[in-house]
Amino acid sequence: MQISIKQILFFIGFIMSKNKKNGNFMGDAKNVFLRDGILHIINESYSDNYIKENLKVLKAFRKGPYKINNIYIPSQWNSSIKWEYFLPIWENYIKNKLLQKNNINILDIGANNGYYSYLLYYELKKYNKNIQFYLIDPVKDFYNQFIFLKQFFPEEDQKNWHYEEIGWQEIKKYKSFDLILCMGILYHHTDPYYLLKTIHNLLVTSGILVLETITIDLNDYPLCLIPEKKYAGSSGIWFIPNKQAVFNFLKRSNYREIIFHNTRFLIEEMVQNDYLPGLKECLSEDKKTTIEGYPIPYRSFFTAIR
Repeated sequence: MQISIKQILFFIGFIMSKNKKNGNFMGDAKNVFLRDGILHIINESYSDNYIKENLKVLKAFRKGPYKINNIYIPSQWNSSIKWEYFLPIWENYIKNKLLQKNNINILDIGANNGYYSYLLYYELKKYNKNIQFYLIDPVKDFYNQFIFLKQFFPEEDQKNWHYEEIGWQEIKKYKSFDLILCMGILYHHTDPYYLLKTIHNLLVTSGILVLETITIDLNDYPLCLIPEKKYAGSSGIWFIPNKQAVFNFLKRSNYREIIFHNTRFLIEEMVQNDYLPGLKECLSEDKKTTIEGYPIPYRSFFTAIR
């Protein structure tokens, strides 16, 4: 079942019992909501000028877009599209498994500026569980964007997001996480088994992996495309599996209950933003191959259980 982004608009109001001083401004964020593909954060404690001045020192956003008060922040990725494809998986499969627990620990690998952890936190908050999000990403620019964004959320929510500027190779919290998000990461690493086995060790028994990755639409055998130098303009993509190959990666990494959920090819999901190219610029004119002549990238969602 697919749900339109207009049908998943959610609105969360916050009324705080006391005001907090932020520079020369008073008050706390009252609204966080997703509308028309934009993640809105309303916090009257901050002026538009303060937001604009801070944005000047940050690099172009990859995940988003956001709107803080009246200031729109564009992004390379229309991240709400991935969220739209994740939501049915959450509603129909993950949620009931996760909500059996009172204490829920979630790891977001390659968290970027925190976009998906923000949205998932607010999905979970309404169930009155003890939720802790651990976000990791070794890229300093993404961490800086997270710190910038975090200040606009209600203080009561900020304490539930813990960000470390590290890669997945450095995390040592074995058997600690009930849910791990690994979205848009697999193909950026040379050894998929090492990554998937590391995640397996980080999950609690019956913990859930959400794996989202680019795939190619070749279905005869389990196989991977190995680009000579670049794929869709990127030199950081080492391989592109088909769906059967992803299943075998997960099986040989000791996962069970492996499920393929959905796939998509949407040019509007990745758009040009400052120096960051969009998907359109990385495809042939007829959109049937990448600019290198390889099969086009689909994005596919899988889940698996430890």
